[in-house]
Amino acid sequence: MDQKPGAGHKPFTFYWLAQRLETLALRRTDGVLCNSQYTEDLAKPFARRIWRLPNALRERFFCEPICSPPSGSGKPIFLNIGVVSVRKQQNELLKVARELDEEGISFELQFLGHAGGSTAYEADSWT
Repeated sequence: MDQKPGAGHKPFTFYWLAQRLETLALRRTDGVLCNSQYTEDLAKPFARRIWRLPNALRERFFCEPICSPPSGSGKPIFLNIGVVSVRKQQNELLKVARELDEEGISFELQFLGHAGGSTAYEADSWT
């Protein structure tokens, strides 16, 4: 399924140009590292090779604090960086946050990224 670069976007718009440039760059690389099935599916038609590296973390990450919490609230911060969408499964993060809160663990949960109105979560979708 070879897609035409820029397909699906109005010609000469930012997204049309970005898609064309990314497609040209992908075809000239030796391969692409992907951190999700979604990214792998997007790159597959254009890349020579694909390596899948899911968000791998070492066990130490969960067991040993790297540094003390920032001065201010004194609470650890869970930071989610990226587009807020159903595909990113932030509802799972919210479920874990609720469980931690119910256990009396104090923390801040912050989201950094675009949250478009077209893919908004329903308020009761994670209850």
